[in-house]
Amino acid sequence: MAVGIAESLLGSSRDLEGWEDALLGPVAFPVYTPGVDGPAYMEFALLSPQPEPPDMPFGDSSQKPQPTSGGETPLVIGDCGLESRGYILVSLTEDDFPVVNYATEGSTRTECLRQRCGTSAARIVRYIGGFVAAEDQNGNLLGYLGNPPIRFASGILQYADEQYEEYVNPQGAVGPDPPPVQFGPYASYDEFKKDYLESVVYQEMRGRRKDAAKTDWDAELGREPEEILIPLGEDITILENEKVASVTFDDPDIVNYKILSVGVQMHGLKLGATLMHVVFADQSEADYILGISEKTQSAQQPTGFVWTSWQYWYAEYISFQRNYSQEPGENCVSGCGATAWAMLYGFWDMWDCLAGAFGVPDLIPGDLIAGCPTPLTNNAAVRDCIWYVVPRIETYCSGSQGATNPWDMDGGTGWAGHRGGVIDYYARYTAPLLAWTWNGPRDLAISEIKNHDRASIVGFDWHYGLAYGYRYREKRGERTGWVIRRRRHVLVNMGWGGTTPEWHNAEDLWYAARTILMWP
Repeated sequence: MAVGIAESLLGSSRDLEGWEDALLGPVAFPVYTPGVDGPAYMEFALLSPQPEPPDMPFGDSSQKPQPTSGGETPLVIGDCGLESRGYILVSLTEDDFPVVNYATEGSTRTECLRQRCGTSAARIVRYIGGFVAAEDQNGNLLGYLGNPPIRFASGILQYADEQYEEYVNPQGAVGPDPPPVQFGPYASYDEFKKDYLESVVYQEMRGRRKDAAKTDWDAELGREPEEILIPLGEDITILENEKVASVTFDDPDIVNYKILSVGVQMHGLKLGATLMHVVFADQSEADYILGISEKTQSAQQPTGFVWTSWQYWYAEYISFQRNYSQEPGENCVSGCGATAWAMLYGFWDMWDCLAGAFGVPDLIPGDLIAGCPTPLTNNAAVRDCIWYVVPRIETYCSGSQGATNPWDMDGGTGWAGHRGGVIDYYARYTAPLLAWTWNGPRDLAISEIKNHDRASIVGFDWHYGLAYGYRYREKRGERTGWVIRRRRHVLVNMGWGGTTPEWHNAEDLWYAARTILMWP
């Protein structure tokens, strides 16, 4: 099954640059996760391993990151096998999405970790995309890729379904009070592993992820919902023999409804269809395709469903994405939040230059590249930007990494003013790791890329990156044209230096920002 899922993604993605003639390689790597017997994922390589990235030990510090003197060599996290053709990570259980993430270049994370640890016997353990560990046969940590985990107090759960919006513009800043919840590092890898299995926060995270993945698995395994057809403009009762607790719709504008003592009364408002989710009185659940037609048709009439081709949108000047990385500090590295801000400012520098906006100050000055002064990789100017932003977004050390809460990310706007500009910032976010409850961050990031040609800082897993690409496809009824499934993926510059970008499921974004740079 896993091979079929990987081949299906690859076959539908021949229009992705780098995958025009790519094939699944002869090697696939098992990836494990706590709480699952046997492998939980299979990582398919499209080419062979490449040179070893630098090591990142799992440390512990309660201090804030501080810049070091010198530091001319930028830190590159997970930079491995850039000449490889990419990889596809497929889930072997329905606890996660069928396709977890993928890249069109670079080696698999398994290959990178084995090179880092100097052994092919390492057991690769994935917690979430932001942290993948290599263990020896006794479960001891050998190395890892990504950001070390953050300890979330159980109090975060009371904010799991909260929806936050924040503004920073020339008129001032408006934002909610941050939740009074403590975050911090783990003292050891063993302490984290135990907490990952036992804490109510991570149990809730895994449960929500599984629920969100269900529709993707239904589509992958051909478990399409039953069709229910009702006439336009008429009252009709459906599920006549069932006691229903609640009903929700993907598109609530096409129907009015009323839950009865038995069944649900429906009134179609316009032609079309929507996915309808029903929770019954006994707490069982089911999905249906509710169709609104001009006259009643047989609900048993078979309908075939087909996937459309992928559609693509990219931010302007995608070839000028900045390859910035985190900076080493005295206590820990500078963190992904400040790096994401630096990449965004580099993006705006390139935008201004290529649009002919000469005479405005450079946000990140550097050597001339393609006629523009913005550096491609870390230099002194990039370091200045990163270390200016770090204290303003309240970055703290979590192990050897810097971590930033989403309600503090607005502090990164200060660099624009420092360089003589003004920024219009708007963010949507939920509690980290507990996405899938609100589509606000996902929809904002997609809108920035699709409708405005702008890159968006996004938060997912334990990580911030810069999203600048979006791809979309839908599954439609051949007879009706009704849309029953959607897949949305965003292309993210991970802020790992030379590492190529990765495609991620847009459903698990818990933070996204709109930023518009203006000059006086």
